[in-house]
Amino acid sequence: MKIRLFSASIAFVASVLASAGAQASLFVSAQDDIFLAGQTTVPIFPPSQTQTAVPGNGAGLLPVAVSVTGGETLNLTATGTANCGIGCISSGPGGNPQFGTGSIAAYGDVGAYTGTPGEGFQLVGVFNAGPTPWAPFVIGAGGSFIVPIGATKLYLGLPDGFSFQGPPGTYNDNTGGFTVTGVGVPEPATWATMLIGLLGLGAARSRRPARSA
Repeated sequence: MKIRLFSASIAFVASVLASAGAQASLFVSAQDDIFLAGQTTVPIFPPSQTQTAVPGNGAGLLPVAVSVTGGETLNLTATGTANCGIGCISSGPGGNPQFGTGSIAAYGDVGAYTGTPGEGFQLVGVFNAGPTPWAPFVIGAGGSFIVPIGATKLYLGLPDGFSFQGPPGTYNDNTGGFTVTGVGVPEPATWATMLIGLLGLGAARSRRPARSA
């Protein structure tokens, strides 16, 4: 009886944790510069480089980084809106047709980005796999993505630049962002640790003397 109850407890806890992990989410700010993937600090550009960055620091923020394993499949979904500054209309994670076609030059470890019409200012990702420059790709509202062999991180951010052309930059006047789900699922080692702990707890309970009537 105790064994059946303990097994049921393990199954219940595992299902709850799996459900919680599958629903884990994170927020990607409209200021998260996908071209800073792999960088440890945000560069400060001279005020004269107005297209590369607005005076002060138009490079925005470092992109969100998620730990991944080569070969696994990520099932991502994204919601929310982002605004690219004064007089700029909002965009969903899949972009906005009124932004036209983005064509932004490479920077650092990230290669050039060229979107199809209507894909300006949308959610994009970069895997740190293979030699640089890494190729940015569109995530948009979501989908299934296979992690390249050798990749350990997925970076999430947005492509931005003056009129979505030329060098990346002009991030600091952006507002809003996207909520991305399908990330943060516990790794196998984490599951093993939790189950070992549960097994130890069950063993301790089985050795406890029964109370007298």
